[in-house]
Formats: sequence, C-alpha cells, structure tokens
Amino acid sequence: MKKALSVLLITATLLCTAGCSGDAPADTSATTAATTEAPANVEPTLTEQIDALAGKLTSADAIKQARELVWEEYVEKIDEYLPDRKKEIRKNKTTTIKIGGTTMKVMTRVNGRAPEDGYPLFLVYHGGGYDPSGQTNESQWSGMAERYDDVPGIYCSIRSVSDNEYSGQIFSTDISWQFYDRIIEDCILYMNANPNQVYIVGYSAGGNGVYQIAPRITDRLAAATMTAGHPEGIDLTNLYNLPFYLQVGELDSAYNRNTITVEYEQKLDALAQQYGGGYYHKCFVHYNKEHGVVGDNASNQTVIADNAAWLAAKQNGTVYSGGTVTAETHAAKLMTTHTRDPLPQRVIWNVATTKTSNAKREIDSFYWISTKATSGIIDASYDKATNTITIHECSAKRANVTVYLNEEMVDLFSTVKIVMPDGTVNEFTPEISLDLLRQTTSERGDPNYQFCASYTFKIK
Repeated sequence: MKKALSVLLITATLLCTAGCSGDAPADTSATTAATTEAPANVEPTLTEQIDALAGKLTSADAIKQARELVWEEYVEKIDEYLPDRKKEIRKNKTTTIKIGGTTMKVMTRVNGRAPEDGYPLFLVYHGGGYDPSGQTNESQWSGMAERYDDVPGIYCSIRSVSDNEYSGQIFSTDISWQFYDRIIEDCILYMNANPNQVYIVGYSAGGNGVYQIAPRITDRLAAATMTAGHPEGIDLTNLYNLPFYLQVGELDSAYNRNTITVEYEQKLDALAQQYGGGYYHKCFVHYNKEHGVVGDNASNQTVIADNAAWLAAKQNGTVYSGGTVTAETHAAKLMTTHTRDPLPQRVIWNVATTKTSNAKREIDSFYWISTKATSGIIDASYDKATNTITIHECSAKRANVTVYLNEEMVDLFSTVKIVMPDGTVNEFTPEISLDLLRQTTSERGDPNYQFCASYTFKIK
C-alpha cells in the first residue's frame, strides 16, 4: 500500500503544473460529471501513470521517478505475460529453462542472508568438454554449485546445453547467450540478486567458457575468474571495465594451459598500456599444482612470485628461480571485492567479439552504446562536468551507432557536445522519450540500463 501511495504522489507531483491553479474557483460541474462517469478512488494503472508523464519530464528528479515507474511496469508485464519465469530459478532447487527448442538445467544454491542491496550472484561453469554420453559433464556439473559457496550469495551452476562441441565451445553455442542473459534477469526479478554484483567463474572446460563469455556479456558483470582453461584465441579488448582473474596450475601443461594463461595476463598488460588504463587483472600460477587440484576455492595458496620470469624460463628451457608467495586465490572472495559500474565513463567495444556467429546475444547494446554493426572498435567516453560525449575511435563503418543517455551521465536539459574522432564537434539538446525508456528497460531487464535520450551517428 505504501508503494502504491508513493507512486500516486510521484505522479501527482509531476502533473501538478498541468492542473493546479489557485486563481479561479473550481468548476464543480466538471467534477460532478467526472464522478458520474467513473467510480471514485480508481487508481490509474502504471501504464496510464507513465503515459500521463509525456512532455512533463522537465528535471532530473522527474526522470528518475519515471524510471522507477517504468521498471515497475516492466516487472508487472513480465508477471502478467510470462508467469512461468518465476519458476525458472528456484532457491536450492534444480530447474530447467527452455528457449526455443533448447533446454538448460540450472542448479541453484543460496547461501547466507541477503545484504541490504541484494545477493551477489555467481554463475558457475563446470569442467568436462566433448562428451557424447553426457556422463562426465553431468558429474562435473553436479558438484559445482558448492565449490565456491563460502561467500553469501546465489550460486547458479550452469549445465552446458551441448555435450557434442569441442571443449572450448560447450558454453558458447549460439543459443547459450540468451540463457545467460535470462538467468541474470530472472535472478534480478525473483531472487533478490544485486545487478551490480554478478560474477562468473569456471574450471577447466568452464574456464574455457569464462574466456568466451566474459568479453561478450561484459556489461552484465562485476568480475570474472577463469581457472585452468584455454582461451581459443579470444580477444579481450572488451574487458576495459571488468576485473579479470586468471588461475592455473604450474604443471598444467596439456594444451599449454599453464603458459598460455600467463601469456593472456601479458595481453591484458598490453591492452592497459595501449588504452592508458583499465583492464584490472591478476594471474595466479599455483606452485607445483596439476590440472585438477588448483586452489581457486581456497585462501593462502602458494603461487609463483614472478609470472613473467617463470614464463621466460619455460620458453628458454631454463630453471625458474624467482620463488613463491602466499596469496588469496578464493574466486568468490576475490570477485566480491568488485562492484560493477553500469555506466562507466569510458567504454571500449570490439563489436566483432559480441556479434560473431556463435556469440549473438540478440542484444545490440554494450553498456551505454548500441549498434547493429558486426565489426569495428568503438572507444567512447562521457564527462558530466562538461556535458560532453567524446568518440575517440569508431571503426564500425557504414552502420548507425547510438549513444544512450540518462540523467546520471549528462545534464539532459542543456546542450550536449559530441566530439567525433576527426575533432568535429556537434551540439544537440536531448529529446526525452518515454518510448526509449521503455525499450531500453526491456532490452536487458536491468534497472541500471534505462535510457530516455540518445544520439545517433554514422561513420562513412
């Protein structure tokens, strides 16, 4: 009841300028007529309340309040039209989610009490790989929900939808991406998950999966941990804003997993240097450990002290002499030190990584940028203090690129500058759109990705 009253008060406040006046006596005949036409005290629907705000969103506070109403409307419509969504993820249950003709199993454990802003959410990916019988993958999956659950949170152990793919691909089939988005959305809606504390972790084939998943749903995540996996050549440019942990056993030489893990640490070093920051990462090579015994679910582990020197020794056929150190390597404990910023000031997007044939999320947005281009790099930033959007680089050619905006990013009621890669400066006053607010709310089902204004450009 309090929530309903607050919604009515918000709407009444926003509409007051259109109907409040103390200069003339009230027209009682109009009131009498209205009373006879409709029952008294009928509360307008959320949709009616939102529609009534058109043209009246004239302040940042008003837009914020409209966003809250639109989110309530979105939840209400999901409940009305897709009631089975509530059954897809259940506390301490194994459930199934069906999209099209494909079914995914999810084993969910909830540990501890929810913090005030909601549970951390962990998506956990099992080992195994190419396994036509499915028995190995099933066995690996069954124990993963408990592997990292020392930290309070929701743990969703993901069963791969295929057993017939190469090990690196069982978690990155075409349909997989829709399931990952769906699980996250369901947990936000029905499990009290904090959308800014979503984490992924995977071991062995699951580590392969994390390599593939993290650069493709980066805007969903607060951090990721890859353990004992192989990258299959994946590009990590999209991880500018995503803390990324890599772990491997020193003796895990199959498929060169030990050395290639350190090589990918160095790739992240190079990206941070290239773009002048970002790409927070740590790499732990677990001393004298083989593939199946890496302590990514334990603290106070012995790891190589100097990964670069260790790799050089491996490559040169010499003995590493750089020693070891003790480190915190528990994946859940490490990742929960990070919280997602859903509207980072700078976004770097390798579009091809999210748009290749086996990575189609059916979502065209990445943080606060959207395009239907299928390749190219987009590097953009915003500065609220100067009300400026800067497009540092855009090689996504011959396709529209849209920058989404809300009241947290810029002053929507003043002129916004757009600085293009060639130095050209365009200026515009944002047009506030309730339709766009609804569209962006439903695209990702995340209350942090609600935008009411936009600017679209094309690089020829």
